[in-house]
Amino acid sequence: MPGQVEMKSALDTAFARGAGYAYATDDTLPNPWDAAPGYGFAAQTSYAATIG
Repeated sequence: MPGQVEMKSALDTAFARGAGYAYATDDTLPNPWDAAPGYGFAAQTSYAATIG
């Protein structure tokens, strides 16, 4: 499971490559899109809002 450093790195990479939108979550398969990132990733979610 990704940690805070990996989540921030993934967001940095996405926006550096021109992504207009990025969604990072610590949820798992089969449907990682059905939940927002866990409470521990609130800082990364806020960070994405500032760089996106």
